[in-house]
Amino acid sequence: MLDEPENAVRVAVSCLVAQGFTSLPDGLDAKLRAKGSAWTAQAVEIGERSGFARGLVNGLVSETPLVFLPFVKRNIPPTLVMVAARRQPDGCCELVVQPLTSLSLKRAVVDNDDDSLAAPRVTAAIEATVNAYQQLGALVDAGRPKAVAATDKDCPAMPKLARALTGWR
Repeated sequence: MLDEPENAVRVAVSCLVAQGFTSLPDGLDAKLRAKGSAWTAQAVEIGERSGFARGLVNGLVSETPLVFLPFVKRNIPPTLVMVAARRQPDGCCELVVQPLTSLSLKRAVVDNDDDSLAAPRVTAAIEATVNAYQQLGALVDAGRPKAVAATDKDCPAMPKLARALTGWR
C-alpha cells in the first residue's frame, strides 16, 4: 500500500478495535527502535479464558442441541493480534496482521476447538483495512490478502518475537 507504516498500523488497529479487540498498552515501537528494527507495530487482544468447568461442559455438549443454551456459549479464547508494518525498498508499505492464541495447557486440552473463534473478526478487520486503502486508491496489490507466515525473523508478528515483546502467553 502507499502509506506510512505508522499510519497503516493505525488503520488496521482501528479496524480490529471496531471488531471488539482492545489495544494493549503501547511501547512496542520503543522496544523495536531500541533493537534497531525497521518495523513499527501495535498489539490488540480479545477473548477470555473459559475456566475448566465451562470448557468441560462445552466439550460435552458440543454435538448436542444443548449447544444453543446461553450458559454453554463458547468464549473466544485469549487471542493476541500483532499488527506490524515497514517500508519496502520500492517505497510501498508492507503490512502484517498475525493472530496468536494463548499457550495454555488447560486451554489446549479443554478448549482446543475454540482456536478459530476470533478468526471471523480478524478477517473482517483485514477486509475493512483493504477496503479503506482501495477507496483511497492507495492499495498497490488489489488482490485478496495473502495468508502467509512472516518470514523476517525481525518481524514483530513472528510468534516467538510477538510473545517476547508483549509478555503475552
